[in-house]
Amino acid sequence: MIEQLLRLEQLSDRIVSRLDQVTVEELVEFVEQRDRLISELKLDAADEAAKAAARPIAERILRHDPVILEKLRALKDEAASAIGEISARRKQRQAYMAMYTPDGLYVDKKK
Repeated sequence: MIEQLLRLEQLSDRIVSRLDQVTVEELVEFVEQRDRLISELKLDAADEAAKAAARPIAERILRHDPVILEKLRALKDEAASAIGEISARRKQRQAYMAMYTPDGLYVDKKK
């Protein structure tokens, strides 16, 4: 149990230390690794002494959560904004596209 928490703490420390430069792919990888470690923790049946020893580590990990969640929200808002812009451009483009087929054509020849 302590081992998984220490790995989770290292993972969280690493991501928080470079949060301003982290890419979306790195955040996705972080979340996946974190999920795996938390799943391992849930399966690990520890006694009360081990849980008491792990509590300070867990509290240090939880202190990072607000910062990480803020970054995830910022990326989500950025993605939503980009999708909105793409949708608006698509609507504008469709307004100028001919939504009908012409009945005939006029061809002018040079003399």
